[in-house]
Amino acid sequence: MSSRNDYEFITRLGKGAQGSVYKAIKKSTGETIALKVINTEPGSTLYKNAVNEIKVLEEIAAPNCQSNLACYLGHGYDPNHNELYIEMEFIEGETLHDYAAKFRNDNDYDTLHKHLLLIVKDLIKGLMYVHEKGILHNDIKPENIMISKDLVPKLVDFGLACNTYTCSAGGKDSICCGGFSGTPDFASPEMYNHEIRSNESDIWSMGATLYNTATGTYPFNYGTNGTQPTNRDIMQAIRDNEPLKLNTPNQLLNDIVNRSLVKDVANRISGPEINEILTVL
Repeated sequence: MSSRNDYEFITRLGKGAQGSVYKAIKKSTGETIALKVINTEPGSTLYKNAVNEIKVLEEIAAPNCQSNLACYLGHGYDPNHNELYIEMEFIEGETLHDYAAKFRNDNDYDTLHKHLLLIVKDLIKGLMYVHEKGILHNDIKPENIMISKDLVPKLVDFGLACNTYTCSAGGKDSICCGGFSGTPDFASPEMYNHEIRSNESDIWSMGATLYNTATGTYPFNYGTNGTQPTNRDIMQAIRDNEPLKLNTPNQLLNDIVNRSLVKDVANRISGPEINEILTVL
């Protein structure tokens, strides 16, 4: 049992479909945390999804938090306000989206590309740790990667995570990594082809994230004549077209991104392969 009075709300960090995230202080400990607040009632779909997220976070945090994943701290529910609280490590820093934009704005692409290799070298370790537990993040994108003030990249927001182990047991789509979920620009072709996703689906999203942060564009032309593409435009491009090749002076970055954005899952690079390639850094 928890209450709003257990926390001192400082500022709202973001708002999504499932709730808002605040920088807050947990009064009982004085600790600064990131607090996800979800307005929901037991029995609702949103509540069930939140419970699934908590189970994923508990699994990832056991026995210890991995350094490249946002650390789960606890949860509670306030029946008086119909609010479910998820307590997470507060990361002092900025998103990869904002971090990369600074280098692109200064036209310092060489430094940016070198930094992206170091970032993915760390992140792939966190992602492999998640995958070893049978979990997919399912929503990797620049906004879900934080770069701490100490320049440690951390994967955040497991609200759409799913468990691949339940697929063989006949689990529901939202649990076993089927159906539609994720952010359209970064979702793998498997989602649009109605296929069950695998570890390599997260690798595709990581590749699309690297392409986007390296260039400021996306690995597909949506063919909308300058207008804002619809989700349907994005879906059709990813499903039917081949991705654009990353072509920067950094050949190692090109190799990882282009091998991540291979539509045939069987030929797509894996997390362990990326990890092995980056041991040279």
